[in-house]
Amino acid sequence: MVVMTERPLWSDERLDELARRMDTGFAELRTEMQAGFARMDARFDSMETRIDARFDSMESRMDARFDSMESRMDARFDSMETRMDARLNSMETRMDARLEAIEERSAALQRTLILVGAGLIGTLIAALISAIVAAILLA
Repeated sequence: MVVMTERPLWSDERLDELARRMDTGFAELRTEMQAGFARMDARFDSMETRIDARFDSMESRMDARFDSMESRMDARFDSMETRMDARLNSMETRMDARLEAIEERSAALQRTLILVGAGLIGTLIAALISAIVAAILLA
């Protein structure tokens, strides 16, 4: 037969005390964890603020550099456009002069051909008249 002995009262009190201490410890731990999480949240907020500030600063510097680069590129393109305009104008002037020279030579050649043609026609008419006169006189 099994004999059941009654638990001593001191162990119940000790268990109750242990439960109270554990409840108190967990409450303190919860409070410490909440404070730690609050500190972590504050640090993350601070870090996020610093990162945002750095990104804003970097964005401002990059905008300034892009604006500067855009200005330099615009200046270079304007300079290239000016030089190209000057070269094209110079080339156009030289081409106009050459075309005028070709036109003058063509006009001179045309005059020469007309004179030669007129001379040939005159010579042919003179030879024809001479042949007719010779034929009349011999007849």
